[in-house]
Amino acid sequence: MQASRADLDDAEAITRIYNGGIEERIATFETRPRTAQDVRAWFDGRHPIVVVEEAGRVIAFAATFP
Repeated sequence: MQASRADLDDAEAITRIYNGGIEERIATFETRPRTAQDVRAWFDGRHPIVVVEEAGRVIAFAATFP
């Protein structure tokens, strides 16, 4: 496994993981699924987003917000 700073190419994988947390009612209190476009808006250049990859596949992420 390897952690690295996320980029816009990771938005689809982050969306999949985030929406899975909503569907399963784990990891978030959010109730509205997000789109990849929603997630791309998180990349504001001030708040880091990190992904963890295993065998070239994003399996986890962490994001900061104001």
